[in-house]
Amino acid sequence: MNLNLTSKNNLTCKEVINQVCEHLGELPDSPICVAIQEHLKECENCSNFYDQLEKTVKLFKEYKTDMPEGAHERLLAFLGLQDKDQR
Repeated sequence: MNLNLTSKNNLTCKEVINQVCEHLGELPDSPICVAIQEHLKECENCSNFYDQLEKTVKLFKEYKTDMPEGAHERLLAFLGLQDKDQR
């Protein structure tokens, strides 16, 4: 997927949802991804979490911090987004 980044490297909500859906192995217009988008519109807690996640991604890209070895895999495992080959 080719992401359109703004001049400040901010991802749009749609781009993040598409990435989440892609990691879930779903198309952005699939029922689960549409349900995620609808849920985020209605659920303040999830919406706040989503906003914080976006800010974290923005800061990470902005400061180009090196991640410790294995951190990426641990994060994906924690989020339940491991590569299908690793499940």
